[in-house]
Amino acid sequence: MARDLEPMQTAMWKALTKLGVAQPLRERQVLIRWEQIVGTQIANAARPLRWDNQMLWIAVKSHTWAQELQLQAEEILSRLNTEAGKKIFTTLRFVTRTRLPDKPTWGQPETEDSTEAYDYQVEVADEDKQTVAARLSRVEDDRLRAALQRAMETQWGADRWRKQHGWRACERCGALHNEPETLCFLCRADY
Repeated sequence: MARDLEPMQTAMWKALTKLGVAQPLRERQVLIRWEQIVGTQIANAARPLRWDNQMLWIAVKSHTWAQELQLQAEEILSRLNTEAGKKIFTTLRFVTRTRLPDKPTWGQPETEDSTEAYDYQVEVADEDKQTVAARLSRVEDDRLRAALQRAMETQWGADRWRKQHGWRACERCGALHNEPETLCFLCRADY
C-alpha cells in the first residue's frame, strides 16, 4: 500500500516545489510536531512563532529559558532538521514573551473553543478566487489543485479578517500584527 502512494507523493512534492510552497509546507509540518520533537518541558516554556529564511523565531517564558535553549540550539536544530528529512532550519532566534502564544493547532481537529477564538470566516472575493485559480492552473492533479486552492483562499481570508480587525503590515518585514507600533515585535527586537 505504501509503495502505491510513493508516485503520488513524489508528484505532489514536485508540484508544490514548482508553486514555491513545498519549503514552507515542510517547515509547518515539522512545527506541528514541536512538542514531540523538543519534549513537553521545553514545549511548555518555548513555542515557535514564525520562520523566514531558515531562521526559526521562538517565544520563550524568560531570559533564563532563552539562555538554556541557546545552549541546546544545535541539538534542537538537529532534531527539527532530522524530522524534516533535510536541513531547513539553520538558526534559532529566541524572543522573551510575558505570555506565550497558544500551542499551534495546525493539522489537529478544531474544538468549539478554537473556532470561536479565530473566526476567519471572510468571504473570498470572486476576483481573488480567479487570481488563485490562475496561479494554480499548471497543477495537473485536480485533487491537489482543489486542496491548494482551499488553503490559499483560507490564508487570504485570514489576512483579510486580520486587516478588518485592525491588524496592519509591519513596515520592515510586511508581517501582519496587531500592535500599536509600526514594526512587529520581531523587527523591534532586531534594533
